[in-house]
Amino acid sequence: MTANPIARTSYGDAEGEWSEGVARFRGLPYADRIDGAGRFQPARPPARWNGVREARTWAPLTPQGADEAVVRDGAYHRYLFGPFYETPISEEGLFLNLWTPSLDASAKRPVMVWLHGGGFAVGTPTRPRDEASRLSAHGDMVVVAPNHRLGAFGYLYREPDGAPAIPPNLGLTDIVAALRWVAENVAAFGGDPDNVTVFGESGGAMKTAALLSMPSARGLFHRAICMAGVFAKGYLLGPMTRVDADAASKALMHRVGVGDDFAALAKVPMQDLISAQEQLAGGAMSWRPVVDGEILPCDPAEALIGGTDLDVPVIVGWARHEADFIFRGLPLTVAQLDTMMGDRGRRLFDAYTAERPGVSGEDVVEAILTDWIFGMPSIAFAEARAASGHKTYVYQMAWGRPDDSSARATHATDTPFVFDRRETMGFTQDAPDGDALSTAMQNAWIGFARGGDPGAQWPQYAPPHRAMMVFDSQWRIVEDLKRAERDAWGSEFARP
Repeated sequence: MTANPIARTSYGDAEGEWSEGVARFRGLPYADRIDGAGRFQPARPPARWNGVREARTWAPLTPQGADEAVVRDGAYHRYLFGPFYETPISEEGLFLNLWTPSLDASAKRPVMVWLHGGGFAVGTPTRPRDEASRLSAHGDMVVVAPNHRLGAFGYLYREPDGAPAIPPNLGLTDIVAALRWVAENVAAFGGDPDNVTVFGESGGAMKTAALLSMPSARGLFHRAICMAGVFAKGYLLGPMTRVDADAASKALMHRVGVGDDFAALAKVPMQDLISAQEQLAGGAMSWRPVVDGEILPCDPAEALIGGTDLDVPVIVGWARHEADFIFRGLPLTVAQLDTMMGDRGRRLFDAYTAERPGVSGEDVVEAILTDWIFGMPSIAFAEARAASGHKTYVYQMAWGRPDDSSARATHATDTPFVFDRRETMGFTQDAPDGDALSTAMQNAWIGFARGGDPGAQWPQYAPPHRAMMVFDSQWRIVEDLKRAERDAWGSEFARP
């Protein structure tokens, strides 16, 4: 039997295990405790340890409440996203999982850092569909998946005296701390700290996009992939203002009975904070990055437009039917569209209907909502990057099960193909045409991580052609796929 792999980190030796031909290290600490004196404070380096530490237990969840999507329809969520590993919630530190083909420090393999989804309130780097052994083996690369603080634990922001009372955007600075750990330690796992790609889906994609405008992240990564989630000026989702973030955080502190006493807040039991967070109105996106002027100097979309973002190659994309999941349970009617978007909704409905003869009204509404949150922000993001001369590739995930017309490309459909974990979820399990598409997507992501080019004759996005890769049973390049939608939205980008 092959001995377990042992790696030497800056903080001590760690013993992993072999999984599907690669060395896997689970639950490696990259930062110290985040309770007590560490709560609402920047990540600190982990304590050094003596001997050999076992790294064979999955990275835990950071404090969080129940996932609203699971509560709303657990069966559908399992069908679409697959099961969870049984992992506890912990404030004992911040941890990551890591996969590598070998510990040869001279290998200088590309490194991919995975940021999980779940908005900014829930999620975990530890799920069967995100298990990266196959991606690591196929790409001959190191894959790293950190957890990080979420919800109020990661995005509480108070200005009782006109200045931040605690460090802002801790969830984002946790990710920067993980990237620093990678820079310092990944060579011991056969990785190249000068060739790091950050990639994420949904909330993880938004975190990736935010890193592009964070001074503290400069030099720590060299490419980025945003899978369904960017910041684009004027669309539905964006960072919080200091005023809005302060109001939400003040409401939380008063709910747990500490007023403006930050020392007392650090001592509130974890579950009490989670419960108070769940009781406040606003949903999963109530907690998200705040434009504080330092950690996040400006709205990431403004950094892009102003040319102060990080100029690295980026892939950005989304699924054709995102709203099938995001707005599941909502009546997809014109009346609902009017409620959500006002007069603009009716104008968009008419424009989209004209481009979709014979399509049901419900599907027209679904297309508008998909574009409101993901499609048009991704296009606006790509347009701004192209105008700045930044290397950008755009894709749309269009694959649906050929044996079930109701199973369409919706939120995070691309993830199990990239990780080659289609067997973990009902949506992709036993799909008759899944192997070839998974290989194509993996090869594109791997090629991009290796040298900034996804290959497959995939051109950069730029006017006038605006080439996009469409991933379907037969993947193909399409020019200016969203021209009609861009015209329909025009300048009507204001949030309701």
